[in-house]
Amino acid sequence: MALNQRLYKRLFAYSSVENMGLSLIGVSLGSYALFGTIVLIFTHAFAKSGVFMLTGNMLHELKTRKIEDVKGLIKIMPKTGLFLFFGALAVTGTPPFATFFGELLIVSKTINYYGWIVGVALFFFLVCGFLFINYRVINMVFNDETKPVSSAKESPFTFVPVIFITLAAFVILIVPIFYRFIEGVIK
Repeated sequence: MALNQRLYKRLFAYSSVENMGLSLIGVSLGSYALFGTIVLIFTHAFAKSGVFMLTGNMLHELKTRKIEDVKGLIKIMPKTGLFLFFGALAVTGTPPFATFFGELLIVSKTINYYGWIVGVALFFFLVCGFLFINYRVINMVFNDETKPVSSAKESPFTFVPVIFITLAAFVILIVPIFYRFIEGVIK
């Protein structure tokens, strides 16, 4: 459904469905998959809020919700385009973003618990989600079929989603401290 999506906010909503399904798998497996779920949820929260702020910026300036109407965003709104690209990578689990490490922990525990066939099937679905979402985002950001347009005005608050997307890369450093804190409180 993500590949055929016509609205960019809905496209990113499908990545939330994918990540929450993967989180449920991690919770059900426990152990280090549960830790991977914590990493995935925190990272996804930061990255997704940053992406939705950027898409709000796009909607405000470009006056469209359709993916096909957004072309060459990097030329029209350079900061928004660049960080939308990085945000899409963060949301879909690309290294160095912590979503990758959370997904890796969940997939590896799935392989340990259910075997290679189920683990590879889960990995295949993650790759499909990654490809479908990033294919659409790359076309929106880097496609050169733009009509000559003057640069759109970018919000002065574009730095806020940039901070959130950057935090998505550094969550992997924060979560172990949080995990140790919870472990100490529970004992």
